[in-house]
Amino acid sequence: MQQKKVKFLVGSLLIVSAIGYLITIGISNTSQYFFTVDELMSQKVSFAGTGMKVKGNVVNGSIQRDPDDYLNVNFLIISWGGFSENKGKPNEMGLYEDAKSAIQWLKAKSIKEKNIILYGESLGTGVAVEIAQNKNYAGVILESPFTSMVNMGKKHYPFFPVSLLLKDKFESYKKINNIFVPVLIMHGKVDKIVPYDMGKKMYELANEPKFFYSQEYGDHMIEYDEKLLSALKKFILSLN
Repeated sequence: MQQKKVKFLVGSLLIVSAIGYLITIGISNTSQYFFTVDELMSQKVSFAGTGMKVKGNVVNGSIQRDPDDYLNVNFLIISWGGFSENKGKPNEMGLYEDAKSAIQWLKAKSIKEKNIILYGESLGTGVAVEIAQNKNYAGVILESPFTSMVNMGKKHYPFFPVSLLLKDKFESYKKINNIFVPVLIMHGKVDKIVPYDMGKKMYELANEPKFFYSQEYGDHMIEYDEKLLSALKKFILSLN
């Protein structure tokens, strides 16, 4: 009996660690590697489709903004508890509270709910779906969404009893039909972390009006090319 308990405990730790790894890698991919302009110029190879980021100084006056191609939007980007040196431990309920706190902060600044667009990426899609339920936000954007963390676990670790071992389930597929504002779902077809089919499933379950942007070469961190930016702009301009 004791041996069975030990085996069950070891199995539980393995699956929880594995799911934790999936979550963490999805977040860490947002800051994989940075090139300065000088470093990029010193390379003797070309880069394409790698999600590479380039940083450098912009010469004053060298960039002009097209006044006819401008979205009048502001951004509030938050880091979850337990990530980016924030205190606390990341868990499902804690992440929901983090997001709700951010919304309350905006409202305290006299930002109305109907003027807020929720944007969730990867793990953040589960949070965005949760707090968008039965609310009057301007719209919701989900980038690389999953149906549930249990389904993610079953996909990557089919031989583990994921539903019994996983505490933080993020069951977005059960909640998305409680969203009654416009939804844009974006997903890359070669996503190696969250299956593309999950993005399609979330789209199928969503209420109208809903929109889907598919990127043929997009991985988990889909590339912000001109087509994607155009889709984002079109969606945002369509909102009331």
